Amino acid sequence: MNREGILKHKKVFDAWLAGAKIQYRSSIHGEWQDNYTDKPNWNINTEYRVTPPKRHTRLALLWNITHNREITVAFDGDEYIKNAETKASFVRWLTPVIEY
Repeated sequence: MNREGILKHKKVFDAWLAGAKIQYRSSIHGEWQDNYTDKPNWNINTEYRVTPPKRHTRLALLWNITHNREITVAFDGDEYIKNAETKASFVRWLTPVIEY
């Protein structure tokens, strides 16, 4: 790889050296792909990034006191999901935790 390629990927390369999981996206694959090898190619025509953390969401049924009816609410994030059942308006979960 030449100097340009090294500089282009330096930030992600340093994170990978420190143990971070990485993903790549090339013109062939329009979507980000997990890198399953121990030695990425570090191709200058490919984009690389540190794999973002998984996110969680869950749908719940709540009672809306103002309108006197049930509403569906998405709780996005582990902390919100964890505290949802403590709300007085909580009725029940509609879905299991969804990871994306």
